[in-house]
Amino acid sequence: MYYLLDGERRLIAAKKLGLKEVPVNILPRFLPDDKNLETMFTIHMARVPWNTMARAMSLNEYLELKPELEKNKRLLRQITGMSSYEINNALLIRMFSKDVQLKAVFSERPGGLEPSYLIELAKVIQKAEDLSLSEKKARPKVIESFLSKIERKVIPDPYQLKDLQNILGNTSKREAREIFRKLVEDPNYGISFLVSSYTGKIRGLRSLHIPASESSIEDALTLTKRQWNALLTSLVALKGVKLPQEEINEIDKLLKQTRSAVKAIL
Repeated sequence: MYYLLDGERRLIAAKKLGLKEVPVNILPRFLPDDKNLETMFTIHMARVPWNTMARAMSLNEYLELKPELEKNKRLLRQITGMSSYEINNALLIRMFSKDVQLKAVFSERPGGLEPSYLIELAKVIQKAEDLSLSEKKARPKVIESFLSKIERKVIPDPYQLKDLQNILGNTSKREAREIFRKLVEDPNYGISFLVSSYTGKIRGLRSLHIPASESSIEDALTLTKRQWNALLTSLVALKGVKLPQEEINEIDKLLKQTRSAVKAIL
């Protein structure tokens, strides 16, 4: 019996082409599962890395075999080549079923899911539980509700989930609980409505989506300018602060998305 450590896409392509033989490199000795996974991480560190969710799932599979390493982030960084930020995200996505995680591994396929949606949704759920807005036993219902909204584009952008974390953490407990309850129970209640309501009250809201109910051009322009001004205020506040590279990349991505959106309406 052989285990495939690298080249899954090439093998799939070869099968679709009907090839009977393909060139392979066979390791000279049998390795236990944990060593196989370590070898896979090493291969992908030296070449093009896996996507975010593939790495996260592989790390969690590795920790099932080596649970004693979960708290040893330094060693995990050495073995996997992942940053502490990526490792923490990987631990968070364990709250989702394997089927849901696989949708994010193959995000380009029909029914696929961008990995950032799962990571940010996991952070929302964790924050809600930390603030006692929800209980762990309610997770299946919460996950089902949010994934349905993501699939139906009621939540059209993972940045909105970042905004939701910000809103939940900067409102009264009673208000936050009502917001979270409505998001879970009302299938058509989206985060866009919240962002438009809290833009002037909470600094740092990032998403620039126009709520569907605001159909007039004048209202849409007003909301866009207000949210853009809030973003500029936040960026000015960060001037001179040494941010993690992940945060810088996210800000840069947002700016690129904004430029693309502006070009689309010209």
